[in-house]
Amino acid sequence: LIRSVATYGAETWTVTEKNALRMFERKIIRKIYGPAMENNMWRIRYNEEINALLKGEYIIRYQVSENKKKRRPRMRWLDDVENDLKKMKVKGWVLKMRKREQWRPVVEEAKAHPGL
Repeated sequence: LIRSVATYGAETWTVTEKNALRMFERKIIRKIYGPAMENNMWRIRYNEEINALLKGEYIIRYQVSENKKKRRPRMRWLDDVENDLKKMKVKGWVLKMRKREQWRPVVEEAKAHPGL
């Protein structure tokens, strides 16, 4: 039950989230084995002690997918605007954008331009 709850949606986790899974695992092991007695005082078990108890094995195993396909970067809003301005054949749009009276006709044309 713990494994299914802890690994729900694990396919989409990043590496840092997988480290969080290791921390969750250690927390569960600490609960199972309980505190350690040292000098007549109880304390939580250290990570080294947990690793020694588990003999280097992890209870929750995961694989990092090696064959993940490289995708093209997501299109940014600015890329979309630049593509639209190229379709409209607008040159020097950065300078026009800074001057409101020159930019307004470009915006009006974009509103009326089919396919944008």
